[in-house]
Amino acid sequence: MSDTKYQTTEAQCLAVINKNGCVCSGCGGELSPIETVNNSDEPTFWSGCEKCGRFDSGVPGVVFKIARRMVEEHRLIPYSHIQEPYNQPSEMEYWKITQTHGASPIVATVLRLKSELEEK
Repeated sequence: MSDTKYQTTEAQCLAVINKNGCVCSGCGGELSPIETVNNSDEPTFWSGCEKCGRFDSGVPGVVFKIARRMVEEHRLIPYSHIQEPYNQPSEMEYWKITQTHGASPIVATVLRLKSELEEK
């Protein structure tokens, strides 16, 4: 049995992941607790995506699907300074993940605002 004291335990992190039911905002992959250290070098668990290798709080699946579609249709490219690798298929998925990760919070905000306006 380990005496390590975690700022956020694996069980606590998993509970938040399960409660929110979110997916990775970049690739749509499953989130899981990842053991790491915080900025004070204390052991903790953060939610992240092992598929694309990023720490991520996640977004609802519908947000990811809309963001990915908007990126693929070139309707929302949040990082316009990153050129699409047209002739480099091996880098295309990374470009889509990066752009979708940037588009997801924009889509989430639009959906939240839509919901608020419909309530009025």
